[in-house]
Amino acid sequence: MIWNFHIAIELLLGFLTLILSAYGAYVAYKIMISQNEENSQTPEKEKENFYYLLSMISVILLVSRSLNVFYFYYVLVSLVPIIPGSMCPYGVLDASLPSIGFLDLIIKFIVPFAYGAWLILDHINKKTRKLVLTAFLSKLYVFGMFPLLLIDSGLDWIYFWFLEPIEVNCCRNVLNEAFSYNPIQILGPETALISFLFTMALLLIIIILQLFQDHNPLFLFGSLLLAILAVPFFLIAIQEFIAPVWITTSKDLLKQPLGEPHHCPFCLVKRWWTMIPYLLLIWLGLASVGWEAIIRGVTKKNIEIKEETQPILRYLRLTSLISLISGFIILSGHFAFFIVIDLI
Repeated sequence: MIWNFHIAIELLLGFLTLILSAYGAYVAYKIMISQNEENSQTPEKEKENFYYLLSMISVILLVSRSLNVFYFYYVLVSLVPIIPGSMCPYGVLDASLPSIGFLDLIIKFIVPFAYGAWLILDHINKKTRKLVLTAFLSKLYVFGMFPLLLIDSGLDWIYFWFLEPIEVNCCRNVLNEAFSYNPIQILGPETALISFLFTMALLLIIIILQLFQDHNPLFLFGSLLLAILAVPFFLIAIQEFIAPVWITTSKDLLKQPLGEPHHCPFCLVKRWWTMIPYLLLIWLGLASVGWEAIIRGVTKKNIEIKEETQPILRYLRLTSLISLISGFIILSGHFAFFIVIDLI
């Protein structure tokens, strides 16, 4: 196990948020019990106070775990000089148990999405007169939000506990060897461009469906399916095309032998730190599509709160459109820039 100040802070923050989340689960459980009892002795005002306390706890957890994504990445960067053979956070993630570090990183993006969905439903619930979603949100917190944060914190401890200063392979060697068996690489490096263009086409179709969603309810279903499909394709496009082109900025990239371009997304962020807000824009745009689908699914059978959801749905759609259009324009602009570089 490697131990330093940054790791201690990361684990301490994870432990404190887990304790806070456990207390939130206790509060949610008390709300569940009081809601299920027909002749509950708990006054309505006290029930509301418990619920508002749970809501405040969730806000704190959302903010802290969202910021933790950046701090976790900072911890990985600080450990690069300690891990032999590591040139970027990829090697640091590979220096613990197999796949644990990468799974830990993925979970850290899922936690803000889940807590964001819970808090949006919470906001809608507060707009209603009788807080009709209180029982549902309490159960969701106990059986969904708390276990998710428990997994997140547990993976932190497992990853750092088994992290050792062992010799690891450079990300270039590992990824190039892995991508030599990738169908896109087998079909030829030109196919990497097709993967990028296909991903951009998916984003464009999602934007169009969002714009005309009011004309056909099926457009939301189509947006959700395409948003789910866009996630793996966007990751493939990053590794197959965006990272090699952005890192090498070589006009002869497509003429180079297979395996020579650098595919590491961590090295991409290292060289082009401005990719971070671009990636966050795409994440926010796709997440907003998911949040809208969740809200419609939860509230569609409840006439009492249907009117309260409309302003929230408009804000979510606006957020999705602004984020996806901005990300689309920025990525397209970078792509056009490299085409101009090729022509010079």
